[in-house]
Amino acid sequence: MGVVSIRFQLSNPFKAFLFSYVMILMIPNLSGYISYTISIQEARASSLKIGMSILEQSKQIVDQRLGEVIRFTQQLSSDADLEDLMNRDDVQTDALQMYKLAQTLTHYASTNDFLANTYVYLKSSNTVIEPGSVFVRPNHFFALNHPADEDYDQWIRNLREDNEKNGFSQAEPYAVQAVEKKFVAYTRTLPIGSIESGSGTVVVLIDEQKILNLLNGISDKIGGWSYIADSKGNIIASSGISQSEAAKVNALRNEQADPEASGSTIIFSIGSSELTNWHYVAGMPKSILMKSAYRIQNVTWLLTAATLLFGLLASLFLAYRNTRPLYKIAESIRAFLTQDGLPQGHGYDFIQGNISRILSHNRRLREEIVRQEPILKDVFVKRLINGEFSSATAIHAAASQANIRHLDEQGYVVLLQIRGYGTMESKEILNELFAARLVMKSAILEDMPEIMLTEWEFDKLVILIPVQPTSENHEAEINRMLDLLHERNAQRYKLLFAVSISSAYHSAGEIHRAYEEAKQALAYSNAIDSEGVFWFQDLPRDSVMYDYPLELEIRLIHAIRAGDYPEASAILNGIFYENFEARELSFDFYSLLISDLKTSLLKGFDVRGLADSDELKSIKNRVAQLQASQGNEVIKQTIRQSLQSFCSLVDEQKSEAENKIVRTVLAYLDSHYADPDLTMNQMADAIGRPEKYLTQKFKEHTGEYIYIHLEKIRMNKARQLLMETEEKIESISEKCGYASPQSFRRAFKRYCGMTPHEYRQTVK
Repeated sequence: MGVVSIRFQLSNPFKAFLFSYVMILMIPNLSGYISYTISIQEARASSLKIGMSILEQSKQIVDQRLGEVIRFTQQLSSDADLEDLMNRDDVQTDALQMYKLAQTLTHYASTNDFLANTYVYLKSSNTVIEPGSVFVRPNHFFALNHPADEDYDQWIRNLREDNEKNGFSQAEPYAVQAVEKKFVAYTRTLPIGSIESGSGTVVVLIDEQKILNLLNGISDKIGGWSYIADSKGNIIASSGISQSEAAKVNALRNEQADPEASGSTIIFSIGSSELTNWHYVAGMPKSILMKSAYRIQNVTWLLTAATLLFGLLASLFLAYRNTRPLYKIAESIRAFLTQDGLPQGHGYDFIQGNISRILSHNRRLREEIVRQEPILKDVFVKRLINGEFSSATAIHAAASQANIRHLDEQGYVVLLQIRGYGTMESKEILNELFAARLVMKSAILEDMPEIMLTEWEFDKLVILIPVQPTSENHEAEINRMLDLLHERNAQRYKLLFAVSISSAYHSAGEIHRAYEEAKQALAYSNAIDSEGVFWFQDLPRDSVMYDYPLELEIRLIHAIRAGDYPEASAILNGIFYENFEARELSFDFYSLLISDLKTSLLKGFDVRGLADSDELKSIKNRVAQLQASQGNEVIKQTIRQSLQSFCSLVDEQKSEAENKIVRTVLAYLDSHYADPDLTMNQMADAIGRPEKYLTQKFKEHTGEYIYIHLEKIRMNKARQLLMETEEKIESISEKCGYASPQSFRRAFKRYCGMTPHEYRQTVK
């Protein structure tokens, strides 16, 4: 009964889990619905934009061609031969000028197909002139070229009378060379601008089919239709729709405020032409407009249904899986509570209490870690002065763990020893020394809170005092602080102590060396019973034995192999100063030092990958031939030059290796850019280098990130395919490594400033 009661109580958590999962499941579905709605709107807007763009282009082209016709009539009006012919009526005298005018019309007609059917009527001589021909009897011309619904008298009357209908007319049937077609006529009374009655008329018959050819882009590219209408509603020309249907649509368009709500067709138009006052109208079937939207709708609903089904099953499974442990915990707690005689029904209170206890323990643990931080710092300082770290990386990692900053600043190691106790080690003496160390630590940290210190043995303190490299008089300032500390402790606590200070260290790796120097200085200070502060540089130098410790040799070899010339040069300068200037070595020890330096340098020069280099062999030979008898300056100059040459070789090797890596990355991108699943991790695994390393080196050598270069390769390939082929956008996006045409279009628009379709049209 207990288990049943518990399961009943836990039905609410199961419902809560299930409800939460279902709510989370609904979020992406809601986002999908919003995305679906926006996608349909965007698809519709994109189609309308394309249609409007094509219609605008067609309008511009038609206006351009018609503008050429108008400019032709203006140029013809100013022709000298035509002006003479309009003012005289003697056909025999004017024959040569008529012939020249016919040749002029031939030239115009040969350069512009819109001017192929052009003729000029002269009133004074009752003559018709067309390209290449002169008709002194207009009835002969009328027999070959005339409007289908006019007789000769009406036609000649319209030409002779003042024409108030100058301009373009709607397309009408004409019989041209015994072949009947529809032509748009442009009529102009000559001379242009005359206030008197005209002396002639120029007529340009434009084949309607040539105008329609300029409008075929609407029907060919978007599956719609288009037409041109004048200001009075007359249909000039139409494509993809008959003139009668176009007239009905035009009337409907003028009556409705919203022309897009016309049955199953979306109608859109642009403003009238400033040149001809014609209106350009196009229509697109809704089925074509919504084609991509319907595809989006079907995919969206399919994915939504699959997601809901899978999500509901996953929600039930996760709710059951996450509440099942609660059932088991409750059963265990019930058994525990029953055995202990505690009241039933408090299982969750017990769990809550234990969780609160765990949180309390965790808080106390964090507080304990904070309290243990000084111990971590103390251990770090002890390891640092003992030289237990093998590299600078290990030093900085341990310093970060102990929350220590500014470790690489210049500084000094101070060794402080409490005097007056000698070798006494009784319990009372040790307790007194412990108290004295605490007093000293408190006093030091009170005056210098930023320093690091640690206890050493039972009567010593090791202090690391950082200084600013830009400041001067470090030694005087440190002497002042330590003298003040000594005076204060002597007065307050009657404590006397000896102080020794190393030479300056410039990095964390030199602290062990500085500590050894402070130990030497303290030992000498105690030996001579010196009072006050004793510096390492005040030690008397041993003029017999040379100074070249093993740890210094190891540091030198490591710096040489790493190609770190500044570090290696600094170490050598210290060795030169200590042995060539601060000491006076015998010739035998001097020869041994030179031999040891040669050995160290040759060890450092032994780098894999450079063994076969002729330049390295030359460097090794120069070092191997060094002799003590050559003198300090020659030896130092030869060593420095050899070291600099070797470090340059190491740098070149590193640079060549990095260049090879960059070339490998470029080759990999060139051969795998078409893979839509290409990732940095995949490329790093293939090349065998860490991802961050590849990114950093590629940026250093090329000036751009890998993903930017990959996009550049893909875009160049896409532009090439758009220019040279007629492949669909879907095929091009797949060949260029994009998972979907949509992502390809967005990337192309972002990179090139236009869509792939617009780019292809621009190139064409």
